[in-house]
Amino acid sequence: MLVVFSISVWLAYQRIWLPLSIQAGGCGLAFMYVGWLWRKLGSDPKPANKEARFALILLSVGVWFCFIRDFKSFWLVHCDLGRGAIDVFGSICACYALVRACDWICKKRIPLRIPLASFGKWSLIALCVHELEMYICPWQLLKNELIAFGLTDLNVLLALIACKLALIFAVTAILVHLRPVLWLFGYTQGVQSKKES
Repeated sequence: MLVVFSISVWLAYQRIWLPLSIQAGGCGLAFMYVGWLWRKLGSDPKPANKEARFALILLSVGVWFCFIRDFKSFWLVHCDLGRGAIDVFGSICACYALVRACDWICKKRIPLRIPLASFGKWSLIALCVHELEMYICPWQLLKNELIAFGLTDLNVLLALIACKLALIFAVTAILVHLRPVLWLFGYTQGVQSKKES
């Protein structure tokens, strides 16, 4: 039923606009449901043996790479699911590959786990920074400059992703040190309870 609702919201967005980002939330709801199902299954729908597990991860990374290589558009904030089911499947494969990579980093106790955990903690602030940079930053101008410089479409896309991530990380790193921002996002309660204990 939730899938039918999400598809209906996506189709309706092509014809009508509803306020308060109801439609973007409806599209995102399907992804949240997949995550909820994953967690309900023990957050680890592993195949029986290591070879099958490795093959599934490799397949997910391959599909993710194809999703990036053939990228046209995919913006939940605009209810834009790109090429539809193919791109939804590609994004779910990307999520699976990232979760498996994070699990591996944590199990092997690789030092990268500490900054990743911090970013996970502050991901809501990072998401808001991402929302702002999409509207404020002149990415189209940078894209045009990179194309004029002679970069291929794939290299332009990868350069834009790198620039966006660098900006989001930098701004988020600054914002998490500002008490009013922490208060606004409800993080100060956690900080106070830690001091009290």
